[in-house]
Amino acid sequence: MFTNNGSTLQTDITTFGVNMKLAHLGRQALMGVMAVALVAGMSVKSFADEGLLNKVKERGTLLVGLEGTYPPFSFQGDDGKLTGFEVEFAQQLAKHLGVEASLKPTKWDGMLASLDSKRIDVVINQVTISDERKKKYDFSTPYTIFRYSGAG
Repeated sequence: MFTNNGSTLQTDITTFGVNMKLAHLGRQALMGVMAVALVAGMSVKSFADEGLLNKVKERGTLLVGLEGTYPPFSFQGDDGKLTGFEVEFAQQLAKHLGVEASLKPTKWDGMLASLDSKRIDVVINQVTISDERKKKYDFSTPYTIFRYSGAG
């Protein structure tokens, strides 16, 4: 899903006949987004007070929570392995940090609880940003925006 055109990373996803251009970023911007994504969904207090980035690097693994049930974002491929945009994003983020991605399929209703209990380091999943959630978590720039046409 990632295509590298010289200095540009572009990701297109087509779902149910809807083409969603998710990102069109220069290399510098991509690294910035990846750095922001590391703290996406993490408790600000946890990241600041406990040095989560250092823990991830010491462990050598980034624990990534995702559903694994929502194509094309994250789902089980024909080979039974997780695949999709969010899986590839998690792998690229971990690579950028110099660690491995450990994908942790997590039911949606337990996703943020898993983050709070530190069973996972980050959530790379469709999470609606709300004022209440922003008080507790840092979010990356949204990477998907759904627009529906023909309604009403």
